[in-house]
Amino acid sequence: MSNLFLEIPEKNKNIETNRLEEFIDKCQSYLMVNLNGEQINDDNIEVVIKAALIKKQCQSLILWNNHLTCFSISRLSSALSMNKSLTKLSISKNHLSDSAIKDLSESLSFNNCTLKQLVLSSNEITDQGLIYLSDMLKTNEHLIVLGLQDNKITDKAIQYLSQIIQFKNQVIEEISLYSNKSITDGSVDDIFNMIRHNQSLKTFWIRDCQLSEQGKDKLQQSIQDKNNFDLLV
Repeated sequence: MSNLFLEIPEKNKNIETNRLEEFIDKCQSYLMVNLNGEQINDDNIEVVIKAALIKKQCQSLILWNNHLTCFSISRLSSALSMNKSLTKLSISKNHLSDSAIKDLSESLSFNNCTLKQLVLSSNEITDQGLIYLSDMLKTNEHLIVLGLQDNKITDKAIQYLSQIIQFKNQVIEEISLYSNKSITDGSVDDIFNMIRHNQSLKTFWIRDCQLSEQGKDKLQQSIQDKNNFDLLV
């Protein structure tokens, strides 16, 4: 049988756990813990929570290119619910399910943590995932940056997001949706209204979607009276 299908012996698991703890321990307290590509999964997510969030009280946690599942995100979400140090969380390129996004969104809905930036690019998030995140934005008073690049979001969820951003949130400053290939001109009016009616929004990235030149031109009109607005189409 191929070694790919064999479980890692407990001794090796312990070695990996010790290595991960030592790696995080070398990071400076209150700053960034970068675990990009460090094979973080269900078996060692508790090590990350205890070492990075509780002991180091890091302000920025990077978890790109790992193997996080719904279980991992559930544990992380529980830890975030009472965390007062983390301000930036990046969980890109983990192939998260919408159910994982639901757990994360529910945790951030209660305003118990101070997270300001959440990046979830390249996770195959669908419309349902964006709806969960949009509902979170109704009550969250801290999050100012939401990154959703390269997912599977369509016009349907953009319409829902638009209503929240226009009428239920005056905190968000930056939204990134570029490289969502199913966003078309059907979203132009909704994005236009988001930009025009929300007073806190300062950056909106929608490049590399399926917008026509006419649609892009209309979005450019939405920022004519906006000072220093960063629109990337």
